Amino acid sequence: MAVYEIWLANDRGERIELLDPFEFEFSRVLNGYGFGKFVVAFDEVLFNLVGVDYQVHVYRAWDGGQLSLYNAYLIRNKAATDFATHEQEMTFRGPDIRELLARRIVAFAADSSQALKTDNADDMMKAIVDENLGASAAAARDISGDGLSIQADSATGASITKAFAWKNVLTTLQQIADTSAIAGTPIYFDFALSVSDPVTGALAFEFQTFGDFADRDIRSSTIPGVAFSKEFGNLAMVHYEEDYVTEANYIYAGGQGTGAQREVVEVSDSDRINASIFNRRELFANASGASTTAGITGIANERLNDKRPRKIAHAELLDTDDTTFVKDWDVGSLVTVRAFGQSFDELIKAVSVQLGRNGAEQINARFEHGSFIGNAQERIISMLGDYGKRLGALETEDKERDDTTYNTFSDGDTTPSVSAGRLFVTANTGATSITTFDDGYDGQWIEVYVNDANTTFVDGATLILNGGGNFAAASGSTLSLRLRSSAWYEVGRNAQ
Repeated sequence: MAVYEIWLANDRGERIELLDPFEFEFSRVLNGYGFGKFVVAFDEVLFNLVGVDYQVHVYRAWDGGQLSLYNAYLIRNKAATDFATHEQEMTFRGPDIRELLARRIVAFAADSSQALKTDNADDMMKAIVDENLGASAAAARDISGDGLSIQADSATGASITKAFAWKNVLTTLQQIADTSAIAGTPIYFDFALSVSDPVTGALAFEFQTFGDFADRDIRSSTIPGVAFSKEFGNLAMVHYEEDYVTEANYIYAGGQGTGAQREVVEVSDSDRINASIFNRRELFANASGASTTAGITGIANERLNDKRPRKIAHAELLDTDDTTFVKDWDVGSLVTVRAFGQSFDELIKAVSVQLGRNGAEQINARFEHGSFIGNAQERIISMLGDYGKRLGALETEDKERDDTTYNTFSDGDTTPSVSAGRLFVTANTGATSITTFDDGYDGQWIEVYVNDANTTFVDGATLILNGGGNFAAASGSTLSLRLRSSAWYEVGRNAQ
């Protein structure tokens, strides 16, 4: 039986208290981030002490193994409940520490050396992290003094050229990984966690890239394979599907220019098109941020890859002596799943662990098959109860819109439209007071990057800012908001 220690820590990762949860759930995701939920007895002092980005550290030991740090979660939601029975409990929820990558954009102009690169995919990833979160970032963006380090370059990924000005860092890393995989060299990235101070328990997290997971590869001739089936007694449930619903296989990408002068690049996948006589499915991709044909083509290929069909499986795997979780398999492992009269070699894309109030541990894994490995954040939220479902519903709604390109507001627009997506940048040449945002939908989340020194967000009935005052934003600031019942509510800001 697995043994756990769950520690509460402050935002610097320094331990505060050993928790004794009634129940908990946590997950990890390959090339993305997972979520955690931890339910403990209510403690008034502790509840009031916990602030934004306080941490929960999960230590785990398999039966007979050594206790070691498995993951760390950043608290973004806390709740207290007083039941009719007078029992009181509190719940801490939030993403794991890899979500830090999603908190930054590539805050550099198009065609700058930081936003347009030619390099090996793995080294390009490291440079992006360094320039936007690490020692090469501006002081206000640099977290290298708070635990982040970056692995040395290794030049193992495919050589690629990519432009990504104003795009989300995590999304950019995922797209680079996909581009390298399409070129024949899969690349994965992760934070390798360690305890930097054994006294305080403070964390260190190194951004690393990997060319493969050969030490867990079932095809290796020297490493024993890991296989799951009901016959072996280590597979409780398995679900498999092939999903073509949102497929697009012929992409028109429009670059700069207007009308007949706009450069348009076409890319397609003939094998996918020929899957049926009706299967040509077209999509237009806005590549106006790219200034070269190569850049437009790169964006077109990204959309072609994003909209491919997927083969997906998820299963409840049993922790046995021969297939022990973490020891024998984990996120990133390539394993064999035998079900429905077939054998599938599957990459474990995500793992969710639940420990109920009865002490029973349940482990669920999500797989993606072969060339269908996805680039987007594979949300494991659905495994994490009502809070996760709420986030999942909002993110699914937002996902239908473009969440990788920053759209520029019109100069001087005091009620700019947000129908184009969820990421926006200002370009005001004169004093502009934004009082609300037009064309939003309930639940929509937006992030506005201020790229001038002339923008003020005005607190009011339809734009509700934290603290109740106006926000005169300096250049480089960001403001995040969500629309609720016709009013935009501030979610957070980064004031420069």
